[in-house]
Amino acid sequence: MARHPVSPGSSTPDASSFASLVAALSQPACYPTRPDTVDVIQTHISVVFVVGDFVYKLKKPVKFSFLDYSTLAAREFYCHEEVRLNRRLAPTVYLGVVPVLQSGETYIISGGQEHGKGAVVDYVVKMRRLPEECSLRALLLKGQIGRTDMATLATTLADFHATASTKRAPLYGVPEAIRQALSDNFQETRPFVGSTLSATQYAGIVDFSRSFLATHQELFQQRVRAGRVREGHGDLRCEHVYLLESGISVVDCVEFSPRLRTCDVASELAFLSMDLDRHGAPGLARELIASYSAQTEDSDLLTLLPFYACYRAYVRGKVSSLKSQEAEVPLTEREEARTKAQQAFRLAYRYARGALAPALIVVCGHIGTGKSTVAAFINEYTGFSVRNSDVVRKELAGLSPTARGRGDYQAGIYTDAMTQQTYAALAHYAEEELSTGRGVILDASCRQPAHRRLFRSVAEGCEVPVFFLECQADAHVIESRLRARAKKEAVVSDATWETALQHQADFPRFDDLPDACHIVINTEQTQEALRTTIEKTCERLI
Repeated sequence: MARHPVSPGSSTPDASSFASLVAALSQPACYPTRPDTVDVIQTHISVVFVVGDFVYKLKKPVKFSFLDYSTLAAREFYCHEEVRLNRRLAPTVYLGVVPVLQSGETYIISGGQEHGKGAVVDYVVKMRRLPEECSLRALLLKGQIGRTDMATLATTLADFHATASTKRAPLYGVPEAIRQALSDNFQETRPFVGSTLSATQYAGIVDFSRSFLATHQELFQQRVRAGRVREGHGDLRCEHVYLLESGISVVDCVEFSPRLRTCDVASELAFLSMDLDRHGAPGLARELIASYSAQTEDSDLLTLLPFYACYRAYVRGKVSSLKSQEAEVPLTEREEARTKAQQAFRLAYRYARGALAPALIVVCGHIGTGKSTVAAFINEYTGFSVRNSDVVRKELAGLSPTARGRGDYQAGIYTDAMTQQTYAALAHYAEEELSTGRGVILDASCRQPAHRRLFRSVAEGCEVPVFFLECQADAHVIESRLRARAKKEAVVSDATWETALQHQADFPRFDDLPDACHIVINTEQTQEALRTTIEKTCERLI
């Protein structure tokens, strides 16, 4: 194995040398515990090695406008900073900084007994491995997060912010500093226009951000004076929050830049709120913001939220765009990063565009026609909350969303009586949301004319428009989709191709709906073409 040329204080190692180091640390023999396997995770600034009950993070020898890990001395310093800063919200997780030693052709992660047995070629941060199933992201996907959890998380963050330093607030919280951060972001993302970011999105976000800052300069100054700008976490998103039996731990704060972690508390909350939005949980985002605002008596939080949510989503788009262009990242991960970047920029543009007028959108049609995909695209464009009939049905039956219910046609949890309860619950949810001025998306077959009349009645009572988007696809496409879905685990719908055939034979036409509120969507398009169709439809309707 090639020798790594880095020594203390030296400059950036070449790409092949760093690749050799990563390849070595991907092997179990490098670790004192001699694990069976080592899982490797790449980010745009680090490489993470998951080793049994521990995690080791190696900083990449990179230099960007916002960080500099180009020397060994810098990487050692920021390893210690990472431990120091993260112990504020995760005191038992961050164990310390460990040197990486090299002796001849062998690399070793020091276990405490190897000092003197090799030269220090780099450093890693050693952490306890947290159960991924306890992350906020995982719990959201399983539908296991509620209002109480958001209140507890809000308390954790409020307590953390109350003691966080305000020393650098006058430097980083003033309008001039925020304007510079915006300018840097827009300059650094200009090369992505046409790939992960459209020209329309770029222009709209730039105009909104600059206009908001110009209009609210005095408010930003007041926030600094009121102690609302503090040295916070800086990267507060769902995958970094863990709800453990011992309490809440929040990991992976920004250690490399005091400018990026010193911000308005509204920016921190907007980051997590944005990420909850991105995971399809706008209701939980509202609960978090309401609880934090009440606990901290922060009356300006809601005013600042759209600006900072746009900013945070835009930064996520930039970070994912950078990762999508890194040659050392596997192709599948680069493609995934590109998709995430596009999603983040679309979300930022939605915040910049502003909230849409409330409406009730019912995504309906036969089994397997792509209703949930269409509902997700509408949610992404509008920000309206989504309620899925399969999820509601299982909640009423006391089952988790991905639990397998008896899927026989009109049997088990699919009897007519259970269906009536499901649609009544959907209508109740829609009425509650619409009455507060928020739009709603219902993802349900809506097979019976009575169900369609029910939803039209709800919209009429709340004085909002209602639209039925009927998804359609050819039988062979539906069959292919359902047979592929049957092979997957953790899916919400229990429907099979056989169920779909029975469903089709007993499915009245949607001829009871006025043409003005009945829109047919062909879902056989590519994902990008379908998304464009949905966006144009929403622009026309809302």
